[in-house]
Amino acid sequence: EKFCYQTTPFTSGNCKGTVANATLKSAATTSTYDLALSGLSAGRTFYYEFVASTASTTIDGGVRSFTTAPVATTTTATPVGDATATLTGTNFNPTTDSVTASFCYQTTAFTSGNCSGTVVAAVAGAQNNSIYPETASLTGLSGGTTYYYELKLVDATSGNATTYGGVKSLTTGPLASTSAPLAEGPTTATFSGSLYDPAGDTFSSVKFCYQTTSFVSGACTGTLVSATAGPTSLSSTPYSASVASLTTGATYYYEIVANDPSLTPTTYYGGVRELVTGPTVTTLSPASVGPFTATLSGSVANPNSASLSSVQFCYQATAFLSGACTGTVANATVGPVSGTTTSYTLNITGLSDVTTYYYELVATPTSSGGPLLGGVISFQTLRRVTVPSAPIGATAVQNGTTVTAHWSAPATDGGAPIQGYECALVTPSAPVTYVAASGMSCSFSPVGDPSGYSISILAFNIAGRGPATDVTATSSPSGTGTGSGTGTGSGAGTGSGSGTGTGSGTGTGPGTGGGTGSGTGAGTGSGTGTGTGTGGSKGTGKGSTKKGSGTTKGKGSTKKGSGKGTTKGKGSTKKGSGTTKGKGSTKKGSSGSSSNKGKGKGSGAHAPASTTLVAHWPSADIKGLVGTPTYVVTLSPGTRTCQTKLTTCTFTRLNPRVHYSYRVMAAIEIVPFAENSYSLTGVTLQQANALFALVVRFHPSTVVLAGYTDAYGSASYNAVLSDERTHAVGAFLQAALSHTTYPRPNVVYRAFGASNPVAPNSSIAAAAGNRRVEVTFYLP
Repeated sequence: EKFCYQTTPFTSGNCKGTVANATLKSAATTSTYDLALSGLSAGRTFYYEFVASTASTTIDGGVRSFTTAPVATTTTATPVGDATATLTGTNFNPTTDSVTASFCYQTTAFTSGNCSGTVVAAVAGAQNNSIYPETASLTGLSGGTTYYYELKLVDATSGNATTYGGVKSLTTGPLASTSAPLAEGPTTATFSGSLYDPAGDTFSSVKFCYQTTSFVSGACTGTLVSATAGPTSLSSTPYSASVASLTTGATYYYEIVANDPSLTPTTYYGGVRELVTGPTVTTLSPASVGPFTATLSGSVANPNSASLSSVQFCYQATAFLSGACTGTVANATVGPVSGTTTSYTLNITGLSDVTTYYYELVATPTSSGGPLLGGVISFQTLRRVTVPSAPIGATAVQNGTTVTAHWSAPATDGGAPIQGYECALVTPSAPVTYVAASGMSCSFSPVGDPSGYSISILAFNIAGRGPATDVTATSSPSGTGTGSGTGTGSGAGTGSGSGTGTGSGTGTGPGTGGGTGSGTGAGTGSGTGTGTGTGGSKGTGKGSTKKGSGTTKGKGSTKKGSGKGTTKGKGSTKKGSGTTKGKGSTKKGSSGSSSNKGKGKGSGAHAPASTTLVAHWPSADIKGLVGTPTYVVTLSPGTRTCQTKLTTCTFTRLNPRVHYSYRVMAAIEIVPFAENSYSLTGVTLQQANALFALVVRFHPSTVVLAGYTDAYGSASYNAVLSDERTHAVGAFLQAALSHTTYPRPNVVYRAFGASNPVAPNSSIAAAAGNRRVEVTFYLP
C-alpha cells in the first residue's frame, strides 16, 4: 500500500509525483493507513491518492487535496519610542486562504506559541511575491522597559491551522546603563556606560557620580563628572569619564546619570557599579642577565592590601607598548616585602645570546578592573662566552731549588678577557701544589729530582677554566772544566777546553751547567801540545751513620771521601736495640740518631717495624650539610688512595723502613638546586653557610667547585647553567669571607653540565640529585 502525491491536479490512477509506502494504523475488515510528510512548501496545495495492490490487481482510492499553512515571521520592531513601538512581521501566503494575523506581547520572556500577554490585531500591507507585511502600533508602554512579542497566523480555510513567527524583544527608551570601568590604575580610573534612546530625546547632561561609600541607584551624593559621548549605534550611545587623584587600593562606587527636563521622569540612572583602584605596579631592571638566562624583577606597592588574582611577567623579543605584550606569560615569584611594597622576580631560561628582550610586570585585581601595568623594560643578553684555549709555548726550567714555568697567551680567549692563569705542580708521590701566576710565569720550590715533576698551566675567564698545558721541568746548566796544553782538554764529565802554549798549562774549558761549554762537573785536565787531558772525578764518600735507636761506644769514625772517590773511615752504626760488646756501654739514642764514642766494635739486632699505618683526621661533618662528607686519602710515596665516609683509614706498609705521609681531601655536596636555577635559597643556602663554616675551620688554600645539572635542556645550556651554579657558590663564599679576617682560598671552578649523574634523569623530581655543586678541599 502506497501514497502518491504532487502539487498539480491529476485523475485517479495517473499520479506522477512522489510515491511513499503507507503506514498501517489499524487492521480490521477495513484497515486504516496514513503517511507523515515534512519539508513541504508553505501555503501550497498538494494532490494525493491512496493505492492498494495485490498480486493480480491495483486499486486506486481516489484523488484528494490539502493546502499547507502560511509562514509567519516576527521581525524587529520599528520605530520604538519612550512609550510607543510598532511591532512588525511577515505572512507568506501563496494561496487564497483566509488568514488572520495578530501579535501577542508581554514584559516577561516566553517560548514560541506560549504568550499569555496582550493580543493586538495585525494590519496587513500590500503583498509582494505572496509576502504580506503585518504591523501593530503600540502606545502607553513603560519607558526603559523590555517587551517580548510574536506574530501569530490562523488559516481559517485550512481548519484554523496556526503558525507562529518566533519571539522577538524591544526596549523602550530612554535607558541608561552603567558599565564596567574601562581602566583602573593606582590613582586613576575610567568610568563607562551607555544611553539607549530610540526616540532621539534631547538630554541636557550625561554625567557620572562616584564616591567611596556604597549607595542605591539614584542616591549618589559624591562627585559628579561630565561624560564624553562616543559614536551612536542602534540607538545606543556609549559614554565615558576619566578621573584622577584617587586613593590607591580603595573601593569606589559610581553610576551614570542622564537628564532630560522634557521627559517624565526627567532623570535616568544606569545602576551602581564598583571598582577598586589598583596597587602601584613597577617593572624594574633585571636582577641578572646571562647569555641564555635572565632574572626579571618588579614590585607592587599595595598600601590598602587590595586582593590580586595574579601577578605575572610577560616578555618577548619584539618591542611592545605597555599592556600589549603577546609573548610568554609566567607567574612572578614573590620576593621580600618592605613596608607595603612586595618585590617580584622571574627566572627565565632558553634565551638567545646577544638578543634584546622586552618585558612588563602585570597585576590583575581579584574584584574587577585591571590589568595594572608596570611599564616596559628591555635588556640585552650577554654574548655567549666559552673558556679560553690552553696556553701555548710553555717551558719549565729548574734552577737550583726553584722550578719556573713560562708560557704565552692562549690562541683564543673564549670571547671574554682572560682573568688570569693557574699553575699546579704535579707529582705522583705528593699532593698537588697550586700557586698563583705572575703574568705569564709561575715558580715552585720542589724537593728532589725535577724530572719527576710536571707543571699544569691553564687560563680562565668569566666562563670558567680552560684546558691545561702540561710541561716537565728540566735542569739548568752548571759546572766548569779545566784543561792544559795546546789543543782540546777534557774536564771532569764531558767538558772540553782549549789553551794556548806548549807544555804544561792550565786552561778553563766551557762546561754544561754554570759554564758556557759542554763539560759536566768540575775537574782538572792535563795535556801536552794538542791532546786530551782527563780530569779526576768528584769524590763521593760513602761513610755514613744510619738510623739507630742506641748509642754505641766503639772505635770508628766516618769521614767524607775526597779525591777520586776514595772513602776513608771505618765502621757504621746500624739501627738496633741490643747491647754492644766492647769497651763501652750502649745508651739510648734520641730521635732515631746515634753517635760514635770511645773504643770498641758493636753490633745489634734489628727491631721489627709496624706493618700498618692508620691515617686519621678531623671530621668535616657540620650542621647544615646534606649527607655525610666523603674523604679521599692519598698516601705517599706511591699512588695508593682510600675513599671513606669515616675519619680513619688503614694502609699496609709495603716497606717498613720508608717514612710515609698522607693528605686528606674532603668532598661535600650542595644539593639540590631548583630546576633551571642557580640561586642559593632554602636548603642550598643552608649548605653554602655550612661550607663557609668549614672554610673558616680548616683554612684550605684551594677550594674546587664542580657544577652539574640534570639532563633536561641542551648540552650548551647545561654547561652554562652548571658554571653559573659554581660561581654562585663561589661568590657567596667570597662575600661571606670578606666580612672576616680569615684568608680567602683560591677557588677553582669546574663546569660539567649533565655528565656524571648521581641520580636517574627519568623525571624532573628524580633528577634533583643531579642539580648540584660538588666541593672538595684538603684538610690540614
